Amino acid sequence: MQFYSVDTNTIYPPCLEIKWNDQIYDSGSLSPITTSNFYASLDNNPGVFYTDSVNRFGINVREEFPTRTFQTTSVYTNNKVLNSNSLYAIKDLDTNEFIVDFDSKFTKISCDPIKGNYFDVYMNGLEPERYYKILIQTTISGSTVIKDDNYYFKVVNG
Repeated sequence: MQFYSVDTNTIYPPCLEIKWNDQIYDSGSLSPITTSNFYASLDNNPGVFYTDSVNRFGINVREEFPTRTFQTTSVYTNNKVLNSNSLYAIKDLDTNEFIVDFDSKFTKISCDPIKGNYFDVYMNGLEPERYYKILIQTTISGSTVIKDDNYYFKVVNG
């Protein structure tokens, strides 16, 4: 067995993994998404984060092909929410490994009755000067859907 310090020349510095469940789920009057054909976009992602920051990523969800209705507002602005069993994962694009894998206890997506779905990421737990990708998983009507829509960001020293 070999041990390395934080100054190692490998891409795998030692780390201590700490997990906790911080999910708060209150959808209020927002409707849940009921079809597996949905579009999800990520809010609050400027693309670059400092290592000492904490970011709250918002998730906007709507039907990809909404039912046609005659109204004075766009149907594409009707935000829906993912169910309480939805999860997120973070993948390192250099190693193609999951840094934060889908975990039914510790990576649940929260919901606020005004803003919709969100989750928090502490950037000091990620390796700086690397690119990462966010994936979203949910189960709708018994089928599991994973959204991999190229939600990228980079963590930099700062």
